[in-house]
Amino acid sequence: MQRIPDSRKADWPLGEDVTDLGNGFWLCPPKTDSGERIVVLDDVMCGALDEWLAIRRQKGVDSPMLFVTGRGTPIDRRIEYFHWDKALLRIGIVNGEDGVRLRPHSARHTADTLFANAGVPESARLALMGHSDAAMDNVYLHADTEALLKASEGATGALRLTD
Repeated sequence: MQRIPDSRKADWPLGEDVTDLGNGFWLCPPKTDSGERIVVLDDVMCGALDEWLAIRRQKGVDSPMLFVTGRGTPIDRRIEYFHWDKALLRIGIVNGEDGVRLRPHSARHTADTLFANAGVPESARLALMGHSDAAMDNVYLHADTEALLKASEGATGALRLTD
């Protein structure tokens, strides 16, 4: 999906299969093969999505997009951030309270770190995250506090600062 408010300025390749989703949003194929993503869902998530789609059908919302407004148009950044902040509040985080503003993209970093800490193989993490190499994946990983403490204790022991 791309946001192009003025479609006259869009530079669509000839024969490109694009769909006007409204509000300046266009559904179009990925620019490259690497733009294709695998989304693995367990039974619980599939059930939740089936329920969501049933609710949408009951409300008469028809769209090729999964998450849309009540009119069937794509959710813009303002609505996305509104719901993101509400979700953070449900887990006790007031977004921006400490001067740090968490963005939805932050969840990718958290997920990748949780995958790594859970022992998910690197090849699987790369596929899930859509990364082409480990160097890119490492940008997303956050240091595990326990691992940092062990490293610090190891350094202290190596320097013989403790008995």
